[in-house]
Amino acid sequence: MLLDRLQFQRYLGTFEALVDFAAEKTGKLDLLYPRDTLEPDRDIECDMVEWLWDGHREVIAEFVRANPAHLPESEVQEVRRWESALFGTFALCVDQAGRSVFLGSRHSFLVTGLNCEPSRLVSKVPALVSVALLTYAGKIVHTPVMREFSADLGANMVQALRDDMAAHQRDGRVAATASEYLAVASKLGVRLQLEGRILEEQAPAQEYLDGISGMPRGQHLGDLAGLAGTERSLAQHRRRCEDVPGGHSVRGYSDDARRVTLVQPTEYAEEVLRMRGVARTADVARECIAYLRRNGYKVAGGLQPSKVSNELVRKWRDDPDTCVYEVLDTPDGSYLLEYTLAKDNWYELTGSWHPEASDREDGYPGRELGQGVLRLLQQQRKYPVRQVPDELFQHITSYHGWIVDQPGMRELMHYLDAHVPDGENDFTYADRVLDSVLECLRNGYSLAQIMRELSDMRVYVDERSYAAVSWLVRRAIDGLPSWECNGWSPAEARRLLAAG
Repeated sequence: MLLDRLQFQRYLGTFEALVDFAAEKTGKLDLLYPRDTLEPDRDIECDMVEWLWDGHREVIAEFVRANPAHLPESEVQEVRRWESALFGTFALCVDQAGRSVFLGSRHSFLVTGLNCEPSRLVSKVPALVSVALLTYAGKIVHTPVMREFSADLGANMVQALRDDMAAHQRDGRVAATASEYLAVASKLGVRLQLEGRILEEQAPAQEYLDGISGMPRGQHLGDLAGLAGTERSLAQHRRRCEDVPGGHSVRGYSDDARRVTLVQPTEYAEEVLRMRGVARTADVARECIAYLRRNGYKVAGGLQPSKVSNELVRKWRDDPDTCVYEVLDTPDGSYLLEYTLAKDNWYELTGSWHPEASDREDGYPGRELGQGVLRLLQQQRKYPVRQVPDELFQHITSYHGWIVDQPGMRELMHYLDAHVPDGENDFTYADRVLDSVLECLRNGYSLAQIMRELSDMRVYVDERSYAAVSWLVRRAIDGLPSWECNGWSPAEARRLLAAG
């Protein structure tokens, strides 16, 4: 099933107008059309699909209101329905009639191709894809671009997917028209993840996680498998010494090499913002003073909140390139925004364009908090403020060391140590992957986006390792501080809300 030529041309033009609008808002229009090319860059276009349907659907409504492409009313009505589209990970399959079916956890969708069958857009069928399913001209269609995961689906998984598709067909859970699709979407909500046999809610067998049995092909039990804490650090240090000619012995190395002083209030501020994303400067100053007093530290010039606030702002203005925060001035005082959050979302947060570095001494244009900042602050007000844990500064590497030491991250690290791809360095591989996961989280990546990044690092190579890694990553995310939860992890936030 395909759209006819006129439908395809209209759909493609409407879709590209929306993507152009999103790219302009995020400052990626030049990247979308590199070197004045007429065809959009597929990777950037995929990024825009995920950005729109995995967290910024309000931009679709804004596009409908503004109608910058001057679309006819019929096309505007089509786009208006896209705000409630399903986005997530699907298994792209082919039924007995040769039609493309996008298999979800509880429903399947018979999808009309654009100018070719969707099954021709992937390397093999079935395939795992990240995509948004839309409606157009009374049919279910897919976004012109989709991302394919590189996991190798074995014979058992392929048969399981076929069985699920047959069960959906037998039970009437295959949507074939736009009206059927919209009815399903209203029940499922806008987010759909492929669950069941692929994204398991139950923990995979422990012996598999530990690398004891069922080792995926192309991976091996690393030399750090089973080690933790000081023992693991010592093994890494020994290897580094062995790799350096004339390297020194590790005698005397100890994890008791603690950071015993906190010399700059800016250091505390940076940890607050790594956990909470945004905070009023005066509040950060008071929290910093409370921390210093609680731990017996002394600061030159005393512990007045105004002095600490001034120091935080002065540090940023004097040397912004070394700060992990940005300053936003408002009528009711200044706010600090975590640098990654500010850099990647400045327009959405503030409603104005980020100035060049040379303009910083003049302050930012406008003095009103943007709607994005207000939404984030409103979300945070559901939860009490999370103080920076005292034990955070007991780690030699401060925030990074504390984060990696959280239970979910430790579990993921142990799995990576026990499943090292052939040809990788046993002593650095897990740390490199964990750094990548943290970088993805700092940039607001979804689970699907993180899994795609890990695919490039060969973290999973088949359906079993995909299930194990996705489960572990979700466990890690659930236990790490979240900007939306005011610094608490999602798991802690749920407990706080349940306790009232």
